Amino acid sequence: MFTLKKIKLISLSGQASWQLESDSSDTFASEGFDITSTEDVGIHKFELQLNEQVPPLPNGYLELHFDFSYNDQQSVFCNGFQTWTESKWFSPFDKIPKLRTILKPVWSHFKMNNYGDYDSLHYQQSALHSYHFTCVKIASEYHLFASLNEENGFSIFIHRADRNQLVVRKEVCPDNEDETFINLVHLKGKDLNALYSEYFRLQEIAPLEVSNITGWTSWYNYYTKIDESIILGNLNAFADRKIPINTFQIDDGWQKSVGDWLPNDKFPNGMEAIATAIKKAAYGSGLWLAPFICEKNSSIYKEHPEWVRTDAAGKKVVAGYSLDWSGPFYVLEWRNPVVKIYLEKVFNTILRDWNFDMLKLDFLYALTLGLDGRTKGEEMHDAMRWLQNLVGNKKILACGVPLGSAFGKVAYCRISSDVALKWEDVSLASGIRYRERVSTLNALRSTINRALLNHKAFVNDPDVFILRDNNQSLNSEQQKTLYLINQALGSLLFTSDNIAEYNDAKMELYLKQFPVRTKTVIDMQTTEDHGWVILENRELIYLLVFNLHEKSNKLVLPEGNWTSASGTQENEINLKAFETQILLKTAKAIPQLLYSTAHIFPGMAIKKMQTAPGQINFKWHKKMRTKEGELIFQVPPDCKNYEVNGQLINSEDWDGKRVIRYAIDR
Repeated sequence: MFTLKKIKLISLSGQASWQLESDSSDTFASEGFDITSTEDVGIHKFELQLNEQVPPLPNGYLELHFDFSYNDQQSVFCNGFQTWTESKWFSPFDKIPKLRTILKPVWSHFKMNNYGDYDSLHYQQSALHSYHFTCVKIASEYHLFASLNEENGFSIFIHRADRNQLVVRKEVCPDNEDETFINLVHLKGKDLNALYSEYFRLQEIAPLEVSNITGWTSWYNYYTKIDESIILGNLNAFADRKIPINTFQIDDGWQKSVGDWLPNDKFPNGMEAIATAIKKAAYGSGLWLAPFICEKNSSIYKEHPEWVRTDAAGKKVVAGYSLDWSGPFYVLEWRNPVVKIYLEKVFNTILRDWNFDMLKLDFLYALTLGLDGRTKGEEMHDAMRWLQNLVGNKKILACGVPLGSAFGKVAYCRISSDVALKWEDVSLASGIRYRERVSTLNALRSTINRALLNHKAFVNDPDVFILRDNNQSLNSEQQKTLYLINQALGSLLFTSDNIAEYNDAKMELYLKQFPVRTKTVIDMQTTEDHGWVILENRELIYLLVFNLHEKSNKLVLPEGNWTSASGTQENEINLKAFETQILLKTAKAIPQLLYSTAHIFPGMAIKKMQTAPGQINFKWHKKMRTKEGELIFQVPPDCKNYEVNGQLINSEDWDGKRVIRYAIDR
């Protein structure tokens, strides 16, 4: 890999201003491009530097064309432009659909194209494209291609399978001065998790030292219709029941308008009082903010129009359109010193005066719009570094952000679209073909396929789960799938439900997430919208099996003995429409925990377990909250009874094994 065949300079208009084809590094060097290519076992590095012979750079792209062989037995992972952009595996010969032209009056009115990269060159070609990194699966081996320097411009990996070409398109502008202009790596191996780890090691990126968080956020139940009584009522529902969450967040709807970051009349005691109440309940406090945009009706838009970014034609740059606000919203020119002073004051007020612990910073992609003389990568890198310094030792949850700009710079990051109150929006999905759509299915696809970023680049936020019965249209199987996949593959685990309205069964299911522990993804296989993921926590190995289809699916399992609530599953499993299960891998050692219903992950509620002949002793984790269920232990086949925590229990046959059942009594 990385046999370079062509270098091409392309302006933003799509016109090739210069190109060179050659098999010789010397030829490229004579035209301004010094190339270094090194190869070791499983790793190939490629660097391109600019020398004094380089032709003038346009506002546009530098394309590198490499040979790569594709066939229809391969799978290709494409990482979307930003948080909300659908990210999944494709066949190499698939196409990422454009917004449907016939519906342009709709998506143009709502500025849908501004949320993604639809206006870029990538949609003008019949090829798959991926931001920052991409992956090709060939038989049982993975090939991870990635950029190690996105701070000077985003890298877009374009799979032209019909030409057997992998094209790396790098943003350029006349002011690019980095000595190492392009720094690429090709990693290959059978352990995808290890490849991701190596990718971030090579970037010298490590996630910030932060823990998993569980909690509540206001958006997906109340949206902008929040007030002080709603927030405090939900807070009391957690505090009164001593629910062991650690973060309570207020989302959009607290402010006077987007851009005017002062509490509105629905919060008569102010936001400091809210933060104080949250701390009194012993929870961390979070607040939503969209620092780089302002809506049309905001006072800063009306009184300071010079704060708004303008394009080359002098028009104000629109970031999007929201029915929850006053229609169009605009990009703030954050580099304007006066705007910086304003935002610094906002941040200091929220984090120091009001004393919130975490900021959810939203719509960050807006800064990629309307740029003149800078690349999107440069702009986002500088802005994210500025935000990181501004927040200091408090925490950032980034949302609506190109992921490469958040690597190593934020504690938490959304890795999916917003969850919807229904499974899918068909009009947006297949009608308009909008990749940033609010959709539960869209969110789950990205959550699954970006899972390996968790605790490498940041802590993954898969968005909320929904267990309530009212104000939503998900059926019980869809709700459980959303809940289990989020719990398995995310580490920021929020709901917006009013838990005071849960019946006993809902409350018991909700409590079965505690204690929340980090699960490490070991391997995964996804085909269309079903597949499996192997996870590990301590010595326990789990298998997440999921089916996102509206029809049942038969799933071939990876090697191993996997136990579900109905017994051992060795080769395959039948999953109903929208069904997800979590199975536990059994070992050869006896006695052993075979299965448990005390936690959504069997055995995770146990802090410590010891065995001796005829005895099993264990301790619950202090955050274990469930009151119902049982533990199933496998014991020797000739055993008539066994002692568990001092209780003598008779054995029985279950699925061809001798077991004892220990009922939870709390």
